[in-house]
Amino acid sequence: PVQVLVGVTPLVARTVKVGAMTTCAIDPAHRLYCWGANSYGQVALPTNAPSLVIQPEPVAGFGPFFLTAEATAGVVAPGFTHTCFTRTDPFYTDNPRAHCVGNNVVGQLGNGTTSTNNRYWSLTGYPPSPTYAHVLTTAAHLAVDGMTTCAVRTNGQGYCWGDNGDYQVGSSTAPNPTLSPRYVSGLPAGTVELHMSGYGVHALNSNGRIYGWGKNMSGSLGLGSGTSYSYTAVQVPVVSGVATMGAGSLHTCVVRTDGTAWCYGSNDYGALGSPGAPNPSWDAVPVYDPYACANLDPDGDGVDSC
Repeated sequence: PVQVLVGVTPLVARTVKVGAMTTCAIDPAHRLYCWGANSYGQVALPTNAPSLVIQPEPVAGFGPFFLTAEATAGVVAPGFTHTCFTRTDPFYTDNPRAHCVGNNVVGQLGNGTTSTNNRYWSLTGYPPSPTYAHVLTTAAHLAVDGMTTCAVRTNGQGYCWGDNGDYQVGSSTAPNPTLSPRYVSGLPAGTVELHMSGYGVHALNSNGRIYGWGKNMSGSLGLGSGTSYSYTAVQVPVVSGVATMGAGSLHTCVVRTDGTAWCYGSNDYGALGSPGAPNPSWDAVPVYDPYACANLDPDGDGVDSC
């Protein structure tokens, strides 16, 4: 591994998020930095920025960039060719505001058009304001994947926009593409994590249940073998008592409140971590722990007790 530097100074970060070819981080002062591929302006820098940004660059408009406006970054979600983040600004009362920048070929920026936003910030004018308006107010969680964007507001309401080819916008009446945020039907209040895979969306609730919508490709959405799609948010039946989770392109893994790890979906390349698991696995299977059976016969009776 190599240490990430801002100039010659190590970057100190409170969170780091990785997209397909772009990385973003938020430091302890809630300033936002991005770097990597910038062909569509997804690093959120002015138009004169290069198409490849090889070191973290501060995104203007956060922290002590302005003398009287100490705006802060909340969450950031870099994707394939676009990036979204939230910004809390003392000039407004509907914080945090969600902003998106980069490729917009199917409306994934949520601004009602398909015009690419390759410049996020204008350093002129007062009070400081984005060159492009926010797409959603009071946004608590963001998730970006491919050409779809989703957000959950502080009141628990979910919204998605962009590519809807696999019904990942979460509304049976949403067009494809969806150019502006569309309300996700069926999502209850209490979302604590939001994740997107290649085909669907996963929302972890504070009650330990996962709610999903979109395409159940290879069982990755956790809806079982009898469901190919869900047009609205539904409770995932294959697992409960979830503390945290992660979603890949074709499989999903969770850690339950008892500390055990479980996965479901495609088992290509042994992705589920469970020897003998089917491919795909429509049910959650436990991830094998090679250290749990280090002493197979502790009582010496010749019978493995693991």
